[in-house]
Amino acid sequence: MRWAQITVLAPEESTEAVSFALTSAGCAGVAEVTGRPCVVKGFVPPDDDEHAALRHVQQACARLPECGLAAVDQVLLDYVDERDWANEWKKHFKPTEFGKRIVVKPTWEAYAGPADKLVIELDPGMAFGTGGHPTTRLCLVALERLVTPGMRVADVGCGSGILAMAAAALGAVHVDASEIDALPRRIASENVAGSPYRNQISIMSDSEFAALDARYELIVMNIVPDVINPLLPDVAPKLLPGALLITSGIVEERCADVVEAVERQGLTLLEVQEDEVWRAVIAQAGPAPHAS
Repeated sequence: MRWAQITVLAPEESTEAVSFALTSAGCAGVAEVTGRPCVVKGFVPPDDDEHAALRHVQQACARLPECGLAAVDQVLLDYVDERDWANEWKKHFKPTEFGKRIVVKPTWEAYAGPADKLVIELDPGMAFGTGGHPTTRLCLVALERLVTPGMRVADVGCGSGILAMAAAALGAVHVDASEIDALPRRIASENVAGSPYRNQISIMSDSEFAALDARYELIVMNIVPDVINPLLPDVAPKLLPGALLITSGIVEERCADVVEAVERQGLTLLEVQEDEVWRAVIAQAGPAPHAS
């Protein structure tokens, strides 16, 4: 199958916003290769209008400086065979350790490390999320520290399902994982179905998650500020008293915006974690009000 490929050469601090621009343009998958500049690629399905998608990405990238992000170097359009692309990026995805216990490995690679490691096996396909990006690393390390056995967890914008599986591996009794895009949702479903955590995780659309009458001890959102901030008024009420919120996908220049948005929802800022130019904001819901 021949897909259109939109390639953006961008400074590292702008890559998450570029990934979002590609996704919102209709790209069914996004891949990122670190470097100077970083290369971010989005893949437009054969039946879609790649030129309309290209214009959307160009316009979104032109607005990055307005958000305090560095401008991109180039936006290019060409074509690629899906099979060739998949085989190429697999060369760069190897077993990787996070924190003290978590290991993320592709389905096609072996891992011969210590037996006490929590090994999360996945095939991200054409979905964002292998653990290699700093925003995902920040979330994995935070989850390892904050998830306790028996928690109910939500993963908003789950991508490949990596964070939902990590939460389940760490002892979450149930994880509701939502994703707006159909292709990453299918990939996450396949990863979960092939994992030991299939009975602990539910993959759903964003509208299905919004309609759930459920509350959680922890919610993780690894997206971008322009998506996190508008979602917070709907997500924050799903936190139980004392529950934790992890938000990532935040470039340094936008961190204050997210902190302000989090505090507007009545949450208390606990800490900001850093990884290169990226930030994760961790906050806590207040206690239940006392009956008068």
